[in-house]
Amino acid sequence: MSAQTPVFLLSLPRAGSTLLQRMLGSHPDIYTRGEGHFLLPFFYAGRAKGVYADYGHKVVAGEFKQFVDQLPDGEDQVHRAMGAMAEDLFAAAAPDARFYLDKTPRYHLIAEDLVTAFPDARFIVQWRNPLAVAASMIETFKGGRWNLHEHHVDLYQGVDKLCAFARDHAERVHTLSYESLLESPEQSLRDVCAYLGCNYSDEMATLSATPPEGRGDPTGVHRYQDLNREPLEKWKGVMSNPLRRKWCARYLDWIGEERLAIQGYSLSVLQAELSNLPGSFQHLGSDYWEMLLGHGKLMFNWPMLVDQRRRKKCGETLTWYA
Repeated sequence: MSAQTPVFLLSLPRAGSTLLQRMLGSHPDIYTRGEGHFLLPFFYAGRAKGVYADYGHKVVAGEFKQFVDQLPDGEDQVHRAMGAMAEDLFAAAAPDARFYLDKTPRYHLIAEDLVTAFPDARFIVQWRNPLAVAASMIETFKGGRWNLHEHHVDLYQGVDKLCAFARDHAERVHTLSYESLLESPEQSLRDVCAYLGCNYSDEMATLSATPPEGRGDPTGVHRYQDLNREPLEKWKGVMSNPLRRKWCARYLDWIGEERLAIQGYSLSVLQAELSNLPGSFQHLGSDYWEMLLGHGKLMFNWPMLVDQRRRKKCGETLTWYA
């Protein structure tokens, strides 16, 4: 087993984790690269839903479960074996690093698996105002047009899983917010270093280091050339038309006071900010149709339909596996 310690940075997409990753990656003891996504397929091997593949994943998941059930320690034993394999590979990729930092937003789907698989790992959960997260998804991924149905898994499953993870494993998790990172970068980074057990490095807060290698969030890497408060208020302009304000109100109600408190936010404060947004009719017409279309896509499992259309174009036999 490697002496290197894995560190998992968990967050929703557009929650500022690229900035924090870049800052932490400038520390001499920490190695990181892009967004690995490396562990997702391993921990989805036994899940019947959520995977669309040529080999019929639902059948594979069933057989995998039968195999796991015959092991002395069942699923825990498989997770520990996967974790040991991953730690060996992390150490091979960065043999001189004390910490291997893996930042992949969709790891919120496997957060509970990671706890079992990596008993010595450190976990950092980064939050951001959930309305700002949604607004950034609209601005970054669709140029200002409505697209939140495409990020339903993050906005709903992601929030629910991360809140439960931070609550149930508080003794193993260090949490911070994107807002505090921008407003007090040095203190935020000192707190992370204290949690990891390493010394703070002045270079971490300067953004002078080269962005991590590998595929990551190209918009975040390009955008974070310096630190400023502009991202903290930008969501208000994005979410100002009546349809978007209504969606925001319903989304806050769904998240609820308890889950917002886990993230470090107040339901009443966010509701007050929402009610005081300036009025706007920008994108109102297109939002109406995009919201209707998005609702239909969610009802009819759009990712599966897209996969089947691809197969049909390629002349493949269509089989519904999920």
